[in-house]
Amino acid sequence: MSNPIADLVREVEEMRRRMENMIRPSKVAQVRHSDGMVKIKSGKWTSDWLPWTELSGGIKTRNMPTVGQEVVGMFPSGGLEQGFVMPGQFTKSNGAPEASEGESIYTRGNMKMTIKDNDWMLSVGGATIRVRPNAINLALGSSEIVIVSGAISIKANLVLAQGAQLFHNTKNVGDTHTNAGLPVD
Repeated sequence: MSNPIADLVREVEEMRRRMENMIRPSKVAQVRHSDGMVKIKSGKWTSDWLPWTELSGGIKTRNMPTVGQEVVGMFPSGGLEQGFVMPGQFTKSNGAPEASEGESIYTRGNMKMTIKDNDWMLSVGGATIRVRPNAINLALGSSEIVIVSGAISIKANLVLAQGAQLFHNTKNVGDTHTNAGLPVD
């Protein structure tokens, strides 16, 4: 015969176990890029393949985590066989990138992308591309190209150019330019 008190204790223990498993801070153990799945590890436990959550709808992203990254396993029913994985929190060893108000920052290795209203910038090592409504800037070391409507400015130690017309300080120096009556080759 069943003991109602023992049954109730087992049911409460099962409910407690499921509640403890609903939100599980973890680290990424494996990543499967082909279908957006990850395995996570929390203590000695490692999950089966679980879907990695991304933005979908009007804004879509594909940004798989890296092995060892802090994440959160979400298991709505408390059963560890069904769930999904969300980005985790920043830690002392892996803090948030520095950002000003209104900026979105994305970093990966030595690449940094900054997005804010009417301004987008990508930096990789010493190279930078910046796009604004009225200008595009490209810079690497002491060289810089600025493109605005109807004009391109180039600053560099050496400039190689091809085109039907080339002007320097408003003077034609292109392939139709002559110097003292002699064509320039």
